[in-house]
Amino acid sequence: MGMFQKPETLTLKILAVAFPVLGGAFCLTAALGLSDFLCQTEGCRLYYRTDLFGLSLWWWGLGVFLILGLFGLAGRYIAAYRLSFLFLLLDALLLGLLALTLPCLSCLIAGLLFLMNFFVFHALSGGRGRPAKALVGLWFFLFAPNFFSLAQETLAPWPVYGDLNAPVRVYFAPSCPACRETIDYFLPNLKQGLVLLPVARSEGDIERVAWLVERLKQGAGEAAVKEVFHPLPGRANLTWGGRLRLRFHLFKNMVSLKRMGYDRLPLVVTGGSAPGGDSVRKAD
Repeated sequence: MGMFQKPETLTLKILAVAFPVLGGAFCLTAALGLSDFLCQTEGCRLYYRTDLFGLSLWWWGLGVFLILGLFGLAGRYIAAYRLSFLFLLLDALLLGLLALTLPCLSCLIAGLLFLMNFFVFHALSGGRGRPAKALVGLWFFLFAPNFFSLAQETLAPWPVYGDLNAPVRVYFAPSCPACRETIDYFLPNLKQGLVLLPVARSEGDIERVAWLVERLKQGAGEAAVKEVFHPLPGRANLTWGGRLRLRFHLFKNMVSLKRMGYDRLPLVVTGGSAPGGDSVRKAD
């Protein structure tokens, strides 16, 4: 009996169709740009629109999952297993490239979907264990560094204005009067040497930061930063996905603040390196 060998049960046969449908649906949403909000890392921006022979990798993935689904419907489990083996191997090579460059969340999700299909068709085809063990071992070996790199990048503080490597970081909340005074001091004096990291204390703060994000996208620059401390003329026009992502970004900044042992705002961090090596002080 192989490592993944199981009896041909009704559940496995259902999964032999359900998993390809799930993988195909994910690739379709990615190809149409409907899942862009899931993937916001540098690796996503680098690889998301990569194509092969003029066709997006997401459309290629949709085609593969479609074929796997048809094989599953027809009961051609051996052919499906061989195809899933081939594409899991190709995905492992892609994971190796990502590990050497930048991780991509959507790419990792697609890889997990390939792995799920591989397990099902391996079990239904009665495949032997040694090649499968080697391939799965290689896949997890290359997946692990991507996962940890992605976690590190995903949980990094989120700058709403400026570059995270700037020498001066200011954690602020739009409802904080002292934060306004601090930013009014630093903003005209530092220009490119300042990064602003918003923290939300209330729903009102979230709405103000959403407004700031929208105004910065419009090119308002420093004027938008100053506007965030004043009553807003309206509600920011963000999608539900954008608002969900914004809440996650604000949560990351709050976690970063707590990890440094502070909860009062504003907080000025100088040095531009990791929090543990920075000079941290509360703004008066």
